[in-house]
Amino acid sequence: AKKYLVNVPIVNGTIPYQVHAKYKASFVILKPTRGRGIVAGGPIRAVCELAGIKNVSGKLTSRTTNKLTNAQAAIQAFRILAARYNREAARNKK
Repeated sequence: AKKYLVNVPIVNGTIPYQVHAKYKASFVILKPTRGRGIVAGGPIRAVCELAGIKNVSGKLTSRTTNKLTNAQAAIQAFRILAARYNREAARNKK
């Protein structure tokens, strides 16, 4: 399981960027917010709480109601977010 862990970048209790992700038939949009809590439905809310994010807005724009693929789409969004954050950090470090 350690092989599939994702380090989620958290800045001031929220995510640093807006991110769109797709996993199979599920599409998810995550947006950073301030002071609103987790404004997201079912699977996205659960994944965000487990990641330690305090403020985020999420939207499922999927063609499926399968909760597992919706949660996997949220995890895929975290992977995209981590990759982008690491690229930006490396770029600003130089």
